[in-house]
Amino acid sequence: MKILAEKQVLTALSLYPKTRNDDFELIFSIWEDNGVILTPEQKQGIRNCPPPETIRRTRQKIQEQGMYQADDKTRNRRKKLAQQHTEFHRNYEFFIDSDGNSIARAI
Repeated sequence: MKILAEKQVLTALSLYPKTRNDDFELIFSIWEDNGVILTPEQKQGIRNCPPPETIRRTRQKIQEQGMYQADDKTRNRRKKLAQQHTEFHRNYEFFIDSDGNSIARAI
């Protein structure tokens, strides 16, 4: 999923110059490339909302303070994903090659 997202972002950035300056334009272009067609009114409505990443981070901070916790199944899944992420980064080094590609190499 992460590799697919990276390819979609790279494609959008290369094809649509407006996406380089506007995260909403980037999101809309990727959604449209995946079949989600929004009217101009819908796009404006979304622009008036906080960005999804801001919403996610805010939810995360609230839950870190012990409020409005996710259910056990979700907390366990998030914990497992965090452990996998930590383990992955412990075993690989990351760099960008001369062509701008992200490279992960086992340590």
